[in-house]
Amino acid sequence: MKNINIKMLRIKENLTQEDMAREIGCSKVSYIQKEKGRVDFTKDEMKRIKENFDLTLSEFWEIFFE
Repeated sequence: MKNINIKMLRIKENLTQEDMAREIGCSKVSYIQKEKGRVDFTKDEMKRIKENFDLTLSEFWEIFFE
């Protein structure tokens, strides 16, 4: 996963890492580890991001799988 894409989404939406952590239901420390690529996002977290940001399938794929 290119974690730069999730960071770009966060910045585009003018959100902090703490905001994103709240959006997906994890701690800020856990989110930071995920954004840095040290820990993978769970399927549920990816689903929440897709739904909360109304991502198209293409955008979702680009963020998590390209």
